Amino acid sequence: MSHLPSTALQHAPGVLHRSLIDAYLRWCAAAGLTRQALLERAELAEEALGGDGVWVGQSVFERLFLASLAALDDPLLGLHRAQAMEVAEVGLLGFLGLSCPSILELFDTLQNYGRLLSNIPQCSLRHEPGRVLWLIEFSYHDERLQRHSREWMLASCARLIHRLDPHALLEVRLSHEAHRLGLQPHPDYALTFPCPLRFAAAESALVLAPERLKAISPQGHPRIFQTLRQEAQAQLHIDDDAADFLSQLRLCIGAALDRGVAAQGQLCAQLGISERQLHRRLQPYGLSYQKLLDEVRLQRLQALLKQPCTAQAMALSLGFASAKTFSRWLIAQTGLSLQALRYQCTEASSTVSSL
Repeated sequence: MSHLPSTALQHAPGVLHRSLIDAYLRWCAAAGLTRQALLERAELAEEALGGDGVWVGQSVFERLFLASLAALDDPLLGLHRAQAMEVAEVGLLGFLGLSCPSILELFDTLQNYGRLLSNIPQCSLRHEPGRVLWLIEFSYHDERLQRHSREWMLASCARLIHRLDPHALLEVRLSHEAHRLGLQPHPDYALTFPCPLRFAAAESALVLAPERLKAISPQGHPRIFQTLRQEAQAQLHIDDDAADFLSQLRLCIGAALDRGVAAQGQLCAQLGISERQLHRRLQPYGLSYQKLLDEVRLQRLQALLKQPCTAQAMALSLGFASAKTFSRWLIAQTGLSLQALRYQCTEASSTVSSL
């Protein structure tokens, strides 16, 4: 069965690079929570981690993160993960961060090339009188994930900033209360952040001295930075080319469904490539022709559910030979029958209408 949520019929909004997931699993294993034990706690199969693919959906990581929080019982898990992280774990982006000539270049690097690893965290700078706020936001809904991820990312960025310029970081603001040891904030906060901390602030941010943002750091390596940046730009170009190719494939599959034909061989003939070539181009992204076909069908199904279509009409519109074949596919993909799915969509529409 597909690991897509049966209640949504849509993909998670964010993705993470498989290398980040593997690094996190290794860290959990070092803390005493094995990979297999964590997967079992999260109720995930190994295939949910992307198989041979590069990207893992946000919802999968959320389940892993929440399961590890419960198992490890570490109230400062985010801080401790940041303390243990090594540059090699984040690959090209990590080495770019270490070689940045200035703090502003560091921010621009994370802003421009962060999606080499994930599109979940979003960084921004806000200028205020006498200071600049370095803000990080996440698209998580669970407050526990928000809290630990904020500490994780802010601590990681603070370490890089302090390395470039020990005088740049004025303060760290955290929007949540401190975890305390006795009456005082846990000493690991002070060990992680080399500056004063303010808890229960209006927002979480690193507070920087504006005059230090563009200062050239003796710790930076401009020539290495330029070389690595060119490599990052090339990698993004490859990813963008892949996105264009996948977009073209989805359009072709949609057109094939309109004609009532969804055969892989005919699509490849239309694109001028062999089935083996198509397989090779999709394999690095953990995709196959069948997965793309299922994606397009699920997207079409969302529109069909809003129309008074019979099961047979839906089946034909989605390229199935019969309503029975369509029904088997639907249950495999969503875990729901057509009747149950229609009821769910009706309930969702009624809820929205009443707001």
